[in-house]
Amino acid sequence: MSDIMSMTVSARHFESETDQEEAEEEEEMEEEEAEELLVGKDWDALEVEEDRKRTQQKALWVLVGLLCLSLITAAVIAAQQAKNAASLSAAAANQQAAYMCGLGAGDLHPFTISKDLYKDIRGRVQDTFAKLHPGNNTLFFLQGANTQTHFFSDSELPFWQESNFRYVSGGYERPGAAWLVCAISYQANSTLPAMECFLFVDKPSLQDAIWNGKSLTLSELRAMYHVDHILWKDDFDAHIPNLIEFLGNISIVDTLDEVANLNVVLPNPLNKLTRRMSLLRSTLGEARGIKTAAELFLLEQAAEVGTIAHNYIMRTSRFAKSEYQVESAFVAANTACGLKQQSYLPIVGSGPRASTLHYNTNYEPIEADWLLVDAGGAYQGYGTDITRTWPPSGRFSPLQRTVYEIVLEAQVAGLDAFTYNNTWVNVTTAADHALLRGLMDANLVNGTFDELKGTNITRVFMPHSLGHHLGLDVHDFVPGGIGKCRPSEDPTEGFVCPGRLEVNMVVTCEPGVYFIPALLQQSYDHHILGKYLNQHEIQKYLDAGIGGVRIEDVVVVTEHGPNILSEGIPKTVTEIEKYING
Repeated sequence: MSDIMSMTVSARHFESETDQEEAEEEEEMEEEEAEELLVGKDWDALEVEEDRKRTQQKALWVLVGLLCLSLITAAVIAAQQAKNAASLSAAAANQQAAYMCGLGAGDLHPFTISKDLYKDIRGRVQDTFAKLHPGNNTLFFLQGANTQTHFFSDSELPFWQESNFRYVSGGYERPGAAWLVCAISYQANSTLPAMECFLFVDKPSLQDAIWNGKSLTLSELRAMYHVDHILWKDDFDAHIPNLIEFLGNISIVDTLDEVANLNVVLPNPLNKLTRRMSLLRSTLGEARGIKTAAELFLLEQAAEVGTIAHNYIMRTSRFAKSEYQVESAFVAANTACGLKQQSYLPIVGSGPRASTLHYNTNYEPIEADWLLVDAGGAYQGYGTDITRTWPPSGRFSPLQRTVYEIVLEAQVAGLDAFTYNNTWVNVTTAADHALLRGLMDANLVNGTFDELKGTNITRVFMPHSLGHHLGLDVHDFVPGGIGKCRPSEDPTEGFVCPGRLEVNMVVTCEPGVYFIPALLQQSYDHHILGKYLNQHEIQKYLDAGIGGVRIEDVVVVTEHGPNILSEGIPKTVTEIEKYING
């Protein structure tokens, strides 16, 4: 057994030595082959080849980098183009929307006068005369306006009919200084008067045909306007003497006061009567204060177009660079809807210019992301008067939000008081107290409510009345005191305005807060008001370019509360931001 094991070990030893020798021989052969390879290698060519490969790799990476940069640039450009396209698309959509009026009553017809207009107004006027001047026959004369021209020129200015003439004639809006004669008479055993009116117009001439085109015949005029009688001025002498006799040979003719741009010369035989100018304007003003159903319809249409126009500029003002661009957009929207006349010069005040109550230059750049627009068109002479204030960007800053919501709360309080038979003093006081509390909460004034409410300190921030009558004139003249509650310079003087709200009155509600440097400085120096004003907080608004805020709506007084004709325009901060960014 031991011999076998010994042989096995020897054999294994022999195999191990043999394997080792073979491994050493293979290693020597590999070294010899490697030496032969090294001896035969061209090192210069190898180095050139390696350089070429590295250069190719660098070029490849540069190419990949440029390609990535190009893709990123293309993506950025495409995104910007998409954004611009979206903006242009939105602007185009809004532009289109401005010309798609969508009026509830259908398309407007600026030259189609309702038959009810004259009939309703005639009834209103004769009832007012019966109330104010019972039992008295009356003869009154109104003259229409004529075309005005630029100074020392024959270039025509836009025509605007005298409002009382337009009112009583039932909508006659043509130039030519037409004459209107109305007789109010009491028949035997009647306590109610009857009114009959005669409209006299110029007979057309050849020059009219050449310069102005075909004139209307009497038949065509009578089909368009619904006053009782329409005649040529040449026939005046043939009709008026009989009318004077019918009224009991009346000796007085009532007219309006003389005004510079309405040269009223009484034609024969009225020039032989005593002219009285103290009665007619106040009587017609009283009548105009309560609107007829036909008038309300026209005011509603004007407000509806005003709503469209204001919504249009609110959403598109972000694209405007200047105030006049916003103004032109507003006027264009009105014109496209059939309202070619503005009730007044549009007010488009940006930044600090929002503090100027009747700013209408409208020529400065839009700044401070703040815009106040007070504007409204007129439909068949009946106007609208709407104001909104907003940031064109569609985002209120904290200061903008604070002052805006002060004014909004004041308007809400005022509108809540727009109830039938409420006094205008009560309405104004409700809005004024809400305004004062807002100023206190914003730390713009110091003191308690009881201290401040008797000082008229709100006058420093709102130096105008809460509202006014609206109709054929943007500030309709109506006796009675509504719209005349502006406090005086005396901070201890209270509101004085005896008027009451009556059904079918149309009145604006337009509180505001303004930072007017001259008025603020005067108030800082005032021996009573100065100590209540927080100059440091007020200065923040001046520095931010927030000139002011006004929110104004057109309101019809009803038995059931206010009917806001312009309620379709966004008004709360949330509504405005959502609408602009929607």
